[in-house]
Amino acid sequence: RRLERLLSRHEVYKRLAGLVPCRLRLSGVSKDLAITRFGTVHLPAIVIVREDGKHSVLERPMSYEAVVRFAEGALSPAVQAGMTSTVIGPSSAGNASKP
Repeated sequence: RRLERLLSRHEVYKRLAGLVPCRLRLSGVSKDLAITRFGTVHLPAIVIVREDGKHSVLERPMSYEAVVRFAEGALSPAVQAGMTSTVIGPSSAGNASKP
């Protein structure tokens, strides 16, 4: 819920506009694979993935300012082409859904 509030802030939303948001609800092996794939240790995490497969991760975002700084760095003009974003958080469901 806290992450949802952070992501819904206008300052954050405008930095992430144009990305394809995905929320992964993971458990068991699928959770372990996603965590391994993105190198996350702490959840929730925001992951921005480029078409080339490279990614940036922000674990346990604590403030909207931290999310804005992360997005600005991950979405700098040098890396903006072909990006999507993923939010990984703890859940008992084993499926993916859009927020």
